[in-house]
Amino acid sequence: MGPLAGYFARRSAVPLWLEPVLPQYDGTAWPMAYNISVGVRRDNVDLRDQIDSILDRRKPEIVALLQACRVPGAPN
Repeated sequence: MGPLAGYFARRSAVPLWLEPVLPQYDGTAWPMAYNISVGVRRDNVDLRDQIDSILDRRKPEIVALLQACRVPGAPN
């Protein structure tokens, strides 16, 4: 299950049971789990620092949103 599965399962009129996909890779080219990241150009240090600062400051809100959407691996 991934971010989209948790989001839609929560809003489904029919109760849905979600299970983590194990292993994360099933032998195909498509991963069943992945990390999310933010990237900027190497020479844009100011933007990188601004993004890092915002992510640090708003971490509680981000974690709450991930948990509300039942994103697997979201911190508790």
